[in-house]
Amino acid sequence: MNKEEITHRLKAGEDPVELSIELWEEIVKTSVDAHPGSFHCALCLTYLSKNCKGCPSYIRTGVTLCRATPYIDYIYEKDPEKKKEIAKRVLEFALSLRDVKKVVK
Repeated sequence: MNKEEITHRLKAGEDPVELSIELWEEIVKTSVDAHPGSFHCALCLTYLSKNCKGCPSYIRTGVTLCRATPYIDYIYEKDPEKKKEIAKRVLEFALSLRDVKKVVK
């Protein structure tokens, strides 16, 4: 899933948490180097301009820019096998944001 598709789907009203989950499911299934960064993250595209305020990740961790999530380990890891394992942890974290979303509504 690329930035254009994510942006289009966000504008169509899709939930950024669900898009994030879908992206990380795709990354885990296909290529560990597939994630192009925060400019392609549905949550970042939605909340980054607000300094992460309202972002389920920020609500969960209290830390901006996903610095308290497994995503940080993912972007700095070079070993492909370790990176794939970290991608699974990022997906688990993204799945956990569904609970935050329920509380915020």
